[in-house]
Amino acid sequence: MESFQDLNLNQGSPIRLSNFVGGDFVACIESDNTTWIDSLDPRTGSVIAQVPCSQPKDVEAAILAAQNAFPAWSKTTRAQRSSYLRRISELLHEHREILAVWESADQGKPLERARIEVDRAIANFSYFSTFILHEQTAARVIDGANILTYEHRSPRGVFALISPWNMPLYLLTWKIAPCLAFGCTAVAKPSEITSISAYRMFCLFLFYCPFDPQKLTTLSSPCEFD
Repeated sequence: MESFQDLNLNQGSPIRLSNFVGGDFVACIESDNTTWIDSLDPRTGSVIAQVPCSQPKDVEAAILAAQNAFPAWSKTTRAQRSSYLRRISELLHEHREILAVWESADQGKPLERARIEVDRAIANFSYFSTFILHEQTAARVIDGANILTYEHRSPRGVFALISPWNMPLYLLTWKIAPCLAFGCTAVAKPSEITSISAYRMFCLFLFYCPFDPQKLTTLSSPCEFD
């Protein structure tokens, strides 16, 4: 892979997307037998990308990588996670237009609408980067009983994040941002028919984030689970 900026709209030939596991883009485990799902431009019917049809072994590898990343990530401080999420929101803002162009081409919506959804994705990371710094716990005594109840939020583990096709980047980041904010890792599954903006977001993680993306989370990008 060359650079994020080199991933421009293709000139006639579809791009092939890869899963993102363990902080890098990887081929399917049984790469010689990989089948590909065509992702179409809804306006023209032409194939603009091909998505790997991942198999159970690929999912298991993604889960294992997320489990391995969890201990270190869950021990980071809220201040550290806040700074990471804020940096992600800045990266999305810096590349807002190219993300919107791809979102428009991949999903078929007007460019102006795609820009709004990218802005919402930016807001997701921005919001949770500050929320975790001001979150409060609570303790209460139950009336008439000698019982103290309390609540707290602690990192839980690995989550499965499945997002739909209609607002690909916005709804995926709506799940990823709080998951990362509270110290969890995840395996994310974008829709196989609108996977490009998720792919490009992970390219940003790989090229520009000032931290190891494996420490952030482990995400199995565009894939179809049978």
